[in-house]
Amino acid sequence: MAVWAILIAAPRTPVAGWLHRATIEAPARWLGGIQRGTMIVTFLLLLIGGAMMWLMQNEGALLFGMAMPEIAGMMLAFDVVAYVDALVVIVTASSAVRLRAVRGWLVARLTDRGRARRSRRGVERAANDDDDGHRGYALAA
Repeated sequence: MAVWAILIAAPRTPVAGWLHRATIEAPARWLGGIQRGTMIVTFLLLLIGGAMMWLMQNEGALLFGMAMPEIAGMMLAFDVVAYVDALVVIVTASSAVRLRAVRGWLVARLTDRGRARRSRRGVERAANDDDDGHRGYALAA
């Protein structure tokens, strides 16, 4: 609280300048360097770790804790972040195309209400038709 008080009460002092650089500018610069793929992989790892801890309780936490350095090393070696980022871009683009097609279909369906619909006229039967309305195979004599 004292750091924030110094930053607010005396912003032009050398101590406040150093505190501003150390507590605001440096973390902002570090957080600005985090990429989208890194955040997605981190979320997936947290999801996997949470599932292991939920399913296996204490043993899941121990197993995940021991396997985490190996998983991180494999991700760095194979550059998984780039693959995951490309996969997210592909899924997002395909979803946008599908949503655009669905939107077009809905607009076409909903805007056709004002048009009159064609109805079929009843077929008139010939005067010499003696089959009494029964449909079947016509037999030639």
